[in-house]
Amino acid sequence: MRRTATFLPAATLAAMLTAAPLLAQEVAGDGTSEGTLASSAALEAAVLEHTAEVEATRSELGTFLESDVAREVAEERGISLERVQSAAGSMSDNQVRAVAPLLERAMEAA
Repeated sequence: MRRTATFLPAATLAAMLTAAPLLAQEVAGDGTSEGTLASSAALEAAVLEHTAEVEATRSELGTFLESDVAREVAEERGISLERVQSAAGSMSDNQVRAVAPLLERAMEAA
């Protein structure tokens, strides 16, 4: 009897510790993993959208830096446009996103 009294709480605790992470992963109320799949799809869509936005901004930046306006401004200020283009090519995604509003204003003004 004493062995059963020790075994039952230990088995219950082990079952609870094993089940808790599994239950935490269930998103949908019916116990399916459809919510997890939807979350994965939403995450993938967000990553693809972010990548597309950054690549579009990179392309616009490259186009702007090849424009006559950019050349004129660089010459007036004594800036090497080649160095600017090189630096622009090595920008991180966060840096590209930070430059996007400035690029938009510069393109509107050009």
